[in-house]
Amino acid sequence: MKSKSVKANSGIFEFNDVIVVGPPGTEMLLKVSTDSISREKIDKAYPGLLATLPEIFIKGRLRLCLRGEFQTTDYKCIQCSDGFFTLKDNEQ
Repeated sequence: MKSKSVKANSGIFEFNDVIVVGPPGTEMLLKVSTDSISREKIDKAYPGLLATLPEIFIKGRLRLCLRGEFQTTDYKCIQCSDGFFTLKDNEQ
């Protein structure tokens, strides 16, 4: 996602169309940046935070495929078709 406009609700921005794709179990670092929020407002609300802006990093891990799912070649966990079922969780 390169550009999207959203409005904050009680200071929270919600992006409902973000999709992260990678091998199940992979650790990731998501970089969030903006140039549309007033630096003065940020400094008033969160003193000292400006040193990290305009980028904020969020660390996460993509979940492993679960029982009843299989991993596709493009790294998605897909529910098994009717008549098929995996009994083993993916291992890391």
